[in-house]
Amino acid sequence: MWFLASLALGPISGYLAAGVSSLYKDGAGCVACFRIRCKNSTLCSTKGARVTITDLNHSNHTDFILSCRAFMATANRGMGQDILKHGNCRRRI
Repeated sequence: MWFLASLALGPISGYLAAGVSSLYKDGAGCVACFRIRCKNSTLCSTKGARVTITDLNHSNHTDFILSCRAFMATANRGMGQDILKHGNCRRRI
């Protein structure tokens, strides 16, 4: 648990994601990095966010499940809260 907490605050800035089995590769794909972008040019930055795989995504609906911080990082400046309305993000306040 300490390792994941330190990663979240370390050099990857908490931009974490779970990836499908073809990306996670039974753990061998853990700590692999991917550039994630969304297609809505009003909300989303063309830069996107660089995320690090830290877990397995068991869903067949998407290749990645992003942390709230990573999801917000895909947004244009000032649009972070707006982009959250388009995802299922449970933030702790």
